Amino acid sequence: MVGEGPFSRDLLDSLAQREASLPVCVVVSDESRISARANGMPVGGSIEHIPQIVRRLRVEQVVIVVDDIGDDLADRAAHLARECGLQVQYIESVRGKPHHISDLDAMLADRLRATA
Repeated sequence: MVGEGPFSRDLLDSLAQREASLPVCVVVSDESRISARANGMPVGGSIEHIPQIVRRLRVEQVVIVVDDIGDDLADRAAHLARECGLQVQYIESVRGKPHHISDLDAMLADRLRATA
């Protein structure tokens, strides 16, 4: 999962409550934010580390939380992931409107079904 902000945290909380598959790690938007954990998940590295993370952890898909990193960084992360041959999923809220956990669940389920 690319993104470490509040929307990512809500998404991870929702997945954990439903006992759904969790991402293998969080990819942070900025190297200065690399730490051992973000939102309770291990940090794999920054966006520029995506190729190394993919090889090391055998990642199959990248989920990009656009609201937590912005459009430009989301595009960069998607480009790096696609260069590694991965599918990319964008998760984005409706900006300016609050989202409920059920909305997050529905969005994630719809997006993940689209790739199945």
